[in-house]
Amino acid sequence: MRLFGHELSTSWVLLIIVVAYWVFSGIGAWWLRRRQAAERRRHPREAAAQKAIPHPSTPRSKEEREDRRLDNIQVRARAWKRWNETPRDASDEARIVTVASLWGSPQKSAPFPKRFHASQLGKATLGQDLYDEMLGTPMDVDDPVQILSPRTWADLCLDVWALHSRSGQRPRLMRVWLNEQRALVEIHRGKTVTVDDILPDEVVGFVRGFTRLGPRKGHVDGLRWLSRGSVSIGSRPLWRTYKRLTELGAVAPEGSPLGDALRAADFHVLAITCMRYDSAWTENSAELRVLDAGGMTYQVGHAYRKESGADRWQPPSGDALAGEWEPPSGPPLVPGMWDEAGAAREGQETGESDVSEAEDRTGVLVDLAGGGAESEAAVLDEGDGTADRARSELPDGACAPVALTDLPVVPIDPKAVLWAVEKMIEM
Repeated sequence: MRLFGHELSTSWVLLIIVVAYWVFSGIGAWWLRRRQAAERRRHPREAAAQKAIPHPSTPRSKEEREDRRLDNIQVRARAWKRWNETPRDASDEARIVTVASLWGSPQKSAPFPKRFHASQLGKATLGQDLYDEMLGTPMDVDDPVQILSPRTWADLCLDVWALHSRSGQRPRLMRVWLNEQRALVEIHRGKTVTVDDILPDEVVGFVRGFTRLGPRKGHVDGLRWLSRGSVSIGSRPLWRTYKRLTELGAVAPEGSPLGDALRAADFHVLAITCMRYDSAWTENSAELRVLDAGGMTYQVGHAYRKESGADRWQPPSGDALAGEWEPPSGPPLVPGMWDEAGAAREGQETGESDVSEAEDRTGVLVDLAGGGAESEAAVLDEGDGTADRARSELPDGACAPVALTDLPVVPIDPKAVLWAVEKMIEM
């Protein structure tokens, strides 16, 4: 490279680039500070109100985060023991959007769908790199790889994430692309993807085989709530689920069926989502999370189905908890659920030390049963589906959640889970 008639070596060129970068960065930071100061002078009341907002302090050292995480686990262990001493009643369905309220429920005498296994699929296998290239090619590009992409012909995409504790700590994925005439199933295994065509009416059977759902004859446990990060959903479903549940199982009450299963790491966790072509494969149209352990199946968190129109379901008022509330005719929908930022906000509540991931900005535990709160207002400001609910609308006493962001846990028939999948993929 020549500059002013002089030949410059590569090292000099790199030095000039680095110096120029730092100079312009400094100028940009200085200009930004001056602009912010001018804004504060122009709107002094807004600046003063912003400073008055309480920002709860978060632990900075690794030891403090570990102490908070252990304290959180102990608080949940005491709450679990309290829940076990309280029989379940009709208030269970009043605090959660159930599968039955969205998609109905199958008849009790109806049989389970026929089970299909991944071993019955063909042996066509793609490398993960080729698979990502196939899905990453823009849809308007006339490319041989893009022609193979199921995004060009599918109307629905069903993702079934399954964490089988005895098969490893990472969740596995079964993805199904389908329309009215065709269905393509994918089993993701590490760096390879097994692909095969199936019939559209076989989808539910493959979901049953992949999730290992079947008749359950265990005893219902008293667990009412789980922390939001325990069964996460979003860009990384079931992230850290194994760690969270095994830690909780270590302090679970003795004799609890679900606690014994978590302590022995014998559980299945499912996250089922569905996307449609209309949303350009970017927005879930339905969501469901399930915990299968201790001889029973539990719905974790609200079921979700995207609906349009003004006649939408809203969280029940205090009358519901008193047994005087009846659900409206409209389909349930809880606004603001399961956004990616909200799904990760639970991380810091338990004191995780990995700051590279999006985590809870508050780190606040609210012991509603005991009445103690570090900063309840900070949690109420979060968009997690409880922010618009009055304090009196949440369960009190023995059945109260530990934190306002907790996910309700309610028993569910495994047959109803497969029924919900069948309804999700209806065209």
